[in-house]
Amino acid sequence: MAMTNKLRLLYTERAVLGIEPEDIRISAALIGIEQGVIVSIEEGTRGALQKKTSWSDVEDLGDQLVTPAFINSHTHLSMVGFRGIGGLASKAGNVVEDLYFRLETHLEEGDVRAFSRIGALESLMSGTAFCWDHYYFATAVANGFKDVGLCGAVGPTLQDLGGPGVKFLDKAWEDTFLLDEDSQYRNSGIVSVIAPHATDTVSDDLWKRVAECALVCKLPIHTHLAQSIEEVERSVERYGCTPLTRMQNLGICDLHSSKLWVHGLFLSQQEIDRLNPSYDYLGHCPGSQMQFAFPAPLNLWRQNNLKIVIGTDAASCNDSVNPQAELRFMSAADSYSVTKSTAVEVFQKTGSMEDARKIQEHRQLDFNAKIKYTSPQKLLYSLWGAPYKLHPKAPVGVIAVGAWANLCCWDTDHPSLWPATDLLQTLAYNNITQGLLRIMVRGNWQFDGEGLLSHRIHQSFRVEEWLKEATARIHLLRERAGLS
Repeated sequence: MAMTNKLRLLYTERAVLGIEPEDIRISAALIGIEQGVIVSIEEGTRGALQKKTSWSDVEDLGDQLVTPAFINSHTHLSMVGFRGIGGLASKAGNVVEDLYFRLETHLEEGDVRAFSRIGALESLMSGTAFCWDHYYFATAVANGFKDVGLCGAVGPTLQDLGGPGVKFLDKAWEDTFLLDEDSQYRNSGIVSVIAPHATDTVSDDLWKRVAECALVCKLPIHTHLAQSIEEVERSVERYGCTPLTRMQNLGICDLHSSKLWVHGLFLSQQEIDRLNPSYDYLGHCPGSQMQFAFPAPLNLWRQNNLKIVIGTDAASCNDSVNPQAELRFMSAADSYSVTKSTAVEVFQKTGSMEDARKIQEHRQLDFNAKIKYTSPQKLLYSLWGAPYKLHPKAPVGVIAVGAWANLCCWDTDHPSLWPATDLLQTLAYNNITQGLLRIMVRGNWQFDGEGLLSHRIHQSFRVEEWLKEATARIHLLRERAGLS
């Protein structure tokens, strides 16, 4: 991903600016980009700006809506190859251990690169320019990102108590340092992250090494936390406490390093009260959680002012890698408490008007409680501003001076965005990805040309070849795993 040293100027009548929810707004702006980074933003009309800028140097985007590209704050992109394997029945138990570990035991490095390319392509088509990926053969993941033009925080999975990564532990540490130090990855917008798999597959000694590395290398920690009942049971059996309490006892929660705790399905009020809003983030993946378990209860995190960032998790249990689509799940999750309420059960038995009104009262109380968390600005913040400072070496997710130039251009006349009466609500709630015209990653337009981005990607000869390779590899992997 070669970056130009020349100053590039973009003008649009509609740019989404601001970092915090209360500051998010749409404004006409002239955006300066150099070496993949936003170096200037000047708000104002075209007429006013033309008086002090040589307009021949400006790429004028007219009234195209320009937004920060989305961030997928937790995913395993190469697992797009596992979509559909095992069907819904595979998720009745612990799908990670029962099915995915079986497949991953037979993975080859070339498989991971091939599958990661396809996941990266789907990410670009969804308006995502940066992914937090956590997987085996991490340099293959990173190379797949580079092939396509996606950037991200790539975490080599660390395991020493169980799982396919145990035999690759030394290599995973080597890859962690390589991704942090190698300029070819850094210049491509790929940064390293320390990625212990989960509390039940990582020993105390390995967690202590993780903590030391986080401090010395100034890298975030990205891990699964309390994602299954088995993880909780093992923690209590082995250590006499629940997963997050163990992390607190080991001092992991005291680190002044960003920590991305993913899922957090089994956490107590007392545990969450001890987390630090400056360093602890919840990675929320509602689309996936609805399949492999249940959506995480968010209110305790919200009440403690802890940042919630959105991920898709693996496409094999989602079945998408579009983080913007997760916002509707995030907004609607609390509403299902009405569906499962005693009020509904009573009404189904009586059918009385009085009991029907009690359901509506429950709904109104639920709506009043959640509305302050589900405004378009609050939802979009979980894709943009909340993860902006999650990685100290990757300022992404906002249109602001010093941030990486990861941008999307949208056609607001496309049927999926029309009539665009309230553009922020459109961005948060509509199925908008069909209306994506262009995506810029680190200052470079990817798969650029006329028309819609998805069409250009799908018609690319490179993509055709990548799909052929990935298809052949997934068939061979299934044969090796005895799942053909």
